[in-house]
Amino acid sequence: MANGLLQMSRGSNYQEFEDIGLQYVKELFSRSLIEELFDVGYCFIFKMHDLVHDLSLYVAQSDHCLIEKDNGRNNYEKIRHLSILDETLGVDGATTLLKKLSNGVRTIIIQKRDEFPLYIYEDFVEICISRFKYLRLLDLVFSCFEVLPSSISTLKHLRYLSFGGNKEIKKLPNSICDLQNLETLVLTLCEKLEELPRDIRKMINIRVLSVSTKQKYLPDNGIECLHSLRALGFTKCPKLESLLEGIQQLINLRILGFSGCESLISLPRGMKHLAALQNLLIINCRSLNLMEGEDYPTSLRSLTVGKLPQLMALPQWFVGSANTLKFLMIYDCENLAALPKWLPDLNSLQKLVIAGCEKLSSLPKGMHRLTALREIEVEHCPELTRNCKRGIGKDWIHDDRRYCLEIRCGKDTTIVGLVVSPELIIRLPKILTLSDSEMKVSWNLDKLGYFVIMRSNGHPVYNFCVTVDDATMAISHVIRLWDSQCLLLQQSSMGLADCGGVVRDSHGDWMCGFSRHIGITNSFVAELWGLRDGLLLCSNMNIPSLIVELDAKSIVEIFCKPGYVNDVISPILDDCRKLVTKFQQVHFKHCFRQSNQCADALARIGAAQDVDFRVFESPPVDVLFFFEQDYNGLCFNRLCPVSVVFP
Repeated sequence: MANGLLQMSRGSNYQEFEDIGLQYVKELFSRSLIEELFDVGYCFIFKMHDLVHDLSLYVAQSDHCLIEKDNGRNNYEKIRHLSILDETLGVDGATTLLKKLSNGVRTIIIQKRDEFPLYIYEDFVEICISRFKYLRLLDLVFSCFEVLPSSISTLKHLRYLSFGGNKEIKKLPNSICDLQNLETLVLTLCEKLEELPRDIRKMINIRVLSVSTKQKYLPDNGIECLHSLRALGFTKCPKLESLLEGIQQLINLRILGFSGCESLISLPRGMKHLAALQNLLIINCRSLNLMEGEDYPTSLRSLTVGKLPQLMALPQWFVGSANTLKFLMIYDCENLAALPKWLPDLNSLQKLVIAGCEKLSSLPKGMHRLTALREIEVEHCPELTRNCKRGIGKDWIHDDRRYCLEIRCGKDTTIVGLVVSPELIIRLPKILTLSDSEMKVSWNLDKLGYFVIMRSNGHPVYNFCVTVDDATMAISHVIRLWDSQCLLLQQSSMGLADCGGVVRDSHGDWMCGFSRHIGITNSFVAELWGLRDGLLLCSNMNIPSLIVELDAKSIVEIFCKPGYVNDVISPILDDCRKLVTKFQQVHFKHCFRQSNQCADALARIGAAQDVDFRVFESPPVDVLFFFEQDYNGLCFNRLCPVSVVFP
């Protein structure tokens, strides 16, 4: 955002910069450029693959420089973005480095692996201000200068300023308030900072403000006048008792956090008027009373409370966000003895985290009503962990919602079992015989397992049916029973299956790739799924002619025999045959697995992904090596089962 890399949306499709940035993150994750994306409620944490990191440095080497130990770079004239990671550089070395840079530098970042101060003093800061008038981002984390030069106001293009962790600075010059374009100001862990600038209200474009201060009360006409604020955090403000009587004026505020405010008695008044507030964090505020009053937000999506020794029960006002709250974390609340009965009323809750609450021993009744809940984490709560143990704990959540299965079939059909979908597999408690052409059967979700529908002669039935959720009175699954015979006759070959494929042009260049997580089926059906997805992609791309290479010879033989019929796999086979007719010319060709490693690698990605189907417009990191080998025509030896006769 500081360097203007986020594309602004306009008109009816207007989006906040923060939402656009989040879309970028999710897009990078979907393309495997970042990994281990972890949602902590108010933000996402992720890792970057080493290969992607090195590739990024290579692509940006003309205008970006990362200074590490033993960095041998000598040419700094074209550098626009500078990151310093070499803690042995010293004051003189850092100053000398700055003098080698051109005046067009946009970014200076001091990266730290720990909280030990890097020796960045006033001289370093003054050089940054005097030489680099076009700076947009200046991050001097854990520096140790005592005075910020008043000339900081000359950096008219500055969007991001941080000297968080500076334990020496005591006062900010009021001239900092002249930075009209500043969007982010980070003063976190500046423990000696006595007060905020008196004219802070002039910083009208501030979107993110994180502060530490020794003030007991915040002055009027200050922070509450920053109407552009999206995120506001108070960290290590040990004397702060109250704040922001006019907080209701922050109509765009989305994130509000308090951490280490040990003297804070109550939350600010007027919070119920913060309609945009989505994320609230309250951590290590030992004097804070959350139980009183009704002046609290009602549309939170994420709520984190931790290290609150006075908290003996969760306040009732949490229920005000029952229809919106998706993430709830409670940790290190040593006196919290029980969870409230109304907890199951949080009907939008998707993730619940409870940690370090040793007095908690059980979950409230009715947790099964949390129909949106996807994940519960319980750590360092010995009794609660024991009672929530999967399958045997008394608080293990059994989903007692009832589903209705409607089956239409011929007479004399015996229900032995039914594979509903890869996600929902249901076992009926006993064998049922259908004497009519239509019957409804209901069951609890704890009756899960395998079964198939068969006629009385033992042949499997192919039919359609649906499942209806009593809670929403809506169809939750449409069932296709084409794989029932595979389950019945080929039980040994069943297992979790995935598929993937690559679409290339006539030169072998990547056009797109795909991966699918199928679920429980056999390898034969998985190959058909891969074929179907590939044909559908090519059809959508308006490709007229195809050569289809498959390492499953049995599938190739089927399409070489137009008269082949198989009632068990007929639905997906018919789909594939219908898709084939959309092309002017299709040629099926068998290839060995050794020459089809890209598809195998994409199938492995499908096994790990949390969505059913993904399309890759460029090769994912885990596939790039195989794609390059294949593109360059690398050969592989293959062992063949033939007899060798020696003379």
